[in-house]
Amino acid sequence: MSFKVIAIDGPAGSGKSTISRLVANKIGYVYVKTGEMFRSIAYAIIKANIDYTDVEAVKKLIQDIRLEFKFSKEKQFTILNGEDITAYLNSKEVSSIVSQVSSIKEVRDLVLVYEKEAAKYNNVVMEGRDIGTVVFPNADIKIFLNSSIETRAKRRYEQAVQEGKNVTYQEILDNIQKRDEIDKTKKYGALQVPTDAIIVNSDNLEIEQTVQKIVDIICGKI
Repeated sequence: MSFKVIAIDGPAGSGKSTISRLVANKIGYVYVKTGEMFRSIAYAIIKANIDYTDVEAVKKLIQDIRLEFKFSKEKQFTILNGEDITAYLNSKEVSSIVSQVSSIKEVRDLVLVYEKEAAKYNNVVMEGRDIGTVVFPNADIKIFLNSSIETRAKRRYEQAVQEGKNVTYQEILDNIQKRDEIDKTKKYGALQVPTDAIIVNSDNLEIEQTVQKIVDIICGKI
């Protein structure tokens, strides 16, 4: 049996995670959040007290750790050496290094194995930055979810306020600008728009409208 892959790529703060999860729920597919795979390695680096710029030390670490990813309709769970670390993956410490960690070729090679494994036994909605270009260049449907940097920063700021985080809009805007630059210029896994992707701009759409637009695209093609 051949399982289908829906690839949803896009920049930081574009709402890929929330929208991909809701799309997967609507069409009955498994949601795969590849960013958490990279975050799990960043967390492992922090826990091991390793300098993430020491590539040789990082390469040794990822040979010794054991990662498992479990998927449900609502959530993805990450197990590191037998410990569920899902709750720690969006910490400020992990967020501050994950982009640099994900630029290491050996890290990307390892995550690629997990990404392909996730789609081996399930129909998946997989989100990231290079799903449609590198991970699954032959994905059944490719979506590139985008919005302006101001919109992305505003949404991230509103979310942070709701969560009681002490952060300013300008800090978030600056962080996204920095992340965009790193993601577009990194040697491995750079953010690109797949040539055959359908671009969905969500600047003037609510979450449910964006979800429905993508579901309509998928239903019209599968």
